Amino acid sequence: MKHLPIFDEIFEWVKTILIAVVIALLLRGLVISPFKVSMTSMYPTLQPDDLILVDKLTYKFRLPMPGDIIVFHSPLGESKDFVKRVIAVGGDEIEGVNGQLFVNKELLKEPYLSNNPNISFPSQVIEDGKYFVMGDNRDNSLDSRSFGPIEKKEIVGRVLLIFWPFNRWERIWL
Repeated sequence: MKHLPIFDEIFEWVKTILIAVVIALLLRGLVISPFKVSMTSMYPTLQPDDLILVDKLTYKFRLPMPGDIIVFHSPLGESKDFVKRVIAVGGDEIEGVNGQLFVNKELLKEPYLSNNPNISFPSQVIEDGKYFVMGDNRDNSLDSRSFGPIEKKEIVGRVLLIFWPFNRWERIWL
């Protein structure tokens, strides 16, 4: 019995679609993932309902650095993920004085803040392998001031860009 050419073409289409789906699932699981911002803790950098892309691969090759915006699993045992900015890393000393942050006794320049936050907290040295994270909207952010520094194993990845809404499309990584 002869094959009809239409069946060969359908088979090729199905095979191509299946390969594309497998590649997309591998990319999403191992390399890049979308994430929806739900809170105002990173305002104005990130706003509620922004859709961002998270790079899951970079931190397999290098450690998070101050200034990186990251997504991490809730250290409070909740099933949701948080998005915050890395402020200090293991070995750094951090202190909040009258709304200003000092890392290793130097004033941290933060051009991404839209207001002068009302924060103060005593000096602390961050343990090796941990990261002190804060939201850009400091007065409305549940962050390391509340739950302490996070461990690398809690980090999902770093934020690459805002991809929706399209009028807010912006590259985030440094």
